Amino acid sequence: RSTLFPYTTLFRSMTAKNKIKIKWAGGNGKVKYQIAYKQEGSGTWKNVVTDKRQVTLKNLKSKKYYYIKLRTVKKSGGKNTYGSWSPVKKIKVK
Repeated sequence: RSTLFPYTTLFRSMTAKNKIKIKWAGGNGKVKYQIAYKQEGSGTWKNVVTDKRQVTLKNLKSKKYYYIKLRTVKKSGGKNTYGSWSPVKKIKVK
């Protein structure tokens, strides 16, 4: 956890059926969340930024594993401050 950024973001639940729906807990105040995900075997992380505490990742390949991590982002003084990444979760899309 970053000492400059006191918010911790943790996964609360995930479901997968042709898409992955993710819910999480953590953060407070006016913050955004950055979700990074990639398909197993791919070296490229894709990013999604939202201000809600849940997101649905669509257009995923079925019967493939995906890795997902998230962190909190807070804008202050025109600069973004990032929390540490959550542990990476692995989930199979059905």
